[in-house]
Amino acid sequence: CTLAKRQLARIPRRRGQRRMALVSSSMEDLASLVVVIDLDAKGQVAAWGACATEVTGWSAEEVLGLPFVESFVPPSCREELQRAITVALAGEASRSLALPVLTKNGQQRELMLNLMRKTGQEDQQSGVLVFGQDITGVTQQLAEQHHMEHDLVHAPIFGVAIDGSIDVWNRSLAQLTGFDREEVLGRPLIEDFVPPLRRKEVEGILSRAYAGVQACEIGVPLSTSDGRTVCIVLSTVARTRPSGEVFGVLAVGQEPSQQADSGSSGADCAADNLARLLDTASAPIFGIDCAGHVMEWNQ
Repeated sequence: CTLAKRQLARIPRRRGQRRMALVSSSMEDLASLVVVIDLDAKGQVAAWGACATEVTGWSAEEVLGLPFVESFVPPSCREELQRAITVALAGEASRSLALPVLTKNGQQRELMLNLMRKTGQEDQQSGVLVFGQDITGVTQQLAEQHHMEHDLVHAPIFGVAIDGSIDVWNRSLAQLTGFDREEVLGRPLIEDFVPPLRRKEVEGILSRAYAGVQACEIGVPLSTSDGRTVCIVLSTVARTRPSGEVFGVLAVGQEPSQQADSGSSGADCAADNLARLLDTASAPIFGIDCAGHVMEWNQ
């Protein structure tokens, strides 16, 4: 009887050992298929899967102990990921995040990340598991489709990232300025394409747009490839992620008015375009002020 009891007592232990071995084996198999990154409670890398090495070029030996957010995520995305880690550590369900991760060769790979809390003994939090899929090819295809959709619009359109660099430049705007999309993407809009006397004004327009203040019919001058200036009457709107975080500004313009004087004001530019619209429209148009007085009366 004593021998039988001993054998029975060993059964749960053996089952537990087999279960742990199965889980460990499954994690190794998973790490070879998807990006698996193990973070401790301080956010430092505790384990780095084979697929993570394949995608980023960093070996496990190079990254162990490094703070993941500060070391491998661009500054503009760190706050969003840190919030997601905090949510995961609290045991709450986190949504998927599409974020760039820095590679060893200085490039970026776009990953779709999911986070899950790890628990230690007595249910104490011990860190976060990060699971990711490399979606760089998908995002590149979407970006190309995005550009194609903008090119189908006759109105000039440009987009500016949160750091002020151009990330959208459609065909209509390329025709107006003489600068192709490939020439401008990644370059700073204000420093490279806005006349010096108007840069502070345009900077204020973008700053308000980043803050969520939409602008309508504002004249923005842009330099052309042959040294002229075109003034575009445009509206701006902030671009946001599903989380509500602003990641840039999109500006959609009307028909431009070419100017010889780059120092004229945006109000004058907008007024000139409005006057031209009123006089060339085939429909009768009139405008009144708040007191009911006639302010516009076209031909």
